[in-house]
Amino acid sequence: IISVVWPMTLSKYKGSYVQMFHRELCTKWMLNAISTSAHILKGKVYHNYMIDLKVSNSKLFGRALHILQIFTVQTKSQCFKALLKSIYETDELSEKVKNVDISEHIQQAATMSKVRIINSKGGKSVLQKFKS
Repeated sequence: IISVVWPMTLSKYKGSYVQMFHRELCTKWMLNAISTSAHILKGKVYHNYMIDLKVSNSKLFGRALHILQIFTVQTKSQCFKALLKSIYETDELSEKVKNVDISEHIQQAATMSKVRIINSKGGKSVLQKFKS
């Protein structure tokens, strides 16, 4: 069990602001190291990338797309199609789905609990979908 004690509030603190900032920053780094270690032990990190993420906003959609590009060595458009196929749980994308705004894809993806990258025979990376 870890106990973290924060310095007193600014009005009661007897040290300099730099010391207070230093203590808070060190505490943040320590907690980040602990949470990163926990994610590694749970298998949520692969080749220094956090791969277990939920596509719930445009930033995470872009991150998922980037991770797919890195691990599959495919073009951005191919990875975009693969991500959409996984989100909509289909092998063929309709023109309607292809032309929808990214925000609607994100809304659909938010209902998914997990979308994972797995390796199939021949070393090709594919997406595997999970719903809870």
